[in-house]
Amino acid sequence: MMTPFEIRPATDADGNCVGRIIAAAFSEYEGCHYDRALEFPELDRLAAHFAALSGMCWVACIDSSVVGCAAVKPMERPLGPWVPAMELSKVYLDRQCRGRGIADRLVTTAVDFAAQNGAAGVELWTDTRFTAAHRFYARLGFVFTGWTRAIDDISDTVEFHFRRPCAFPGDSEPGGSV
Repeated sequence: MMTPFEIRPATDADGNCVGRIIAAAFSEYEGCHYDRALEFPELDRLAAHFAALSGMCWVACIDSSVVGCAAVKPMERPLGPWVPAMELSKVYLDRQCRGRGIADRLVTTAVDFAAQNGAAGVELWTDTRFTAAHRFYARLGFVFTGWTRAIDDISDTVEFHFRRPCAFPGDSEPGGSV
C-alpha cells in the first residue's frame, strides 16, 4: 500500500528541510557539492523568495515531514517558443520516496500554476549528471532543446535545457494528463 502524501505551498520554515533534500540528492552524484550559504541563500526565505518573483514553491509531505519540493517563477527572457513562460526549479525528492508519483504531482502542480498565471510554457535547466531527472522530465513531456550552459559554481556544473507547453493539444485542463 502506498503511503499517502500531500502537496502544500511551501513556507519560509521549510527551507531547512528542502536544504537537506537537496544536499542528499547532490551526494548521489560525484562532483556535486552542496553549500547552502554560498549557492542556496533563497532557502532562508523559501516561500517569500518565490512570492517576491511572482512565483510559487510547493513541498510534498508524508506524515507532516517534507520529502520533496518544486517551484516556478516567471522568466524574463524565455528561451522556448512560448511567451510568456515560467521556469521550473527546485525539483528534488527524498530518495526513499521516489517512484510513488510524488514528483509527478509536484511538477504537475507547478505546470498548472504556470498555466493559470498566463504562461504558455515551462522551461527548466538541470545538471547534465542528473540522468534519472532527464528521463523523468521527458516522461512528463519536457523536451531537451540541445542547449547547455556552464554555471560558475563549486561543482563546475553544466546544465541541459528542457521545455514543454503548459497544455498539449487535446488536453482538457491546464497541465494536461502528465
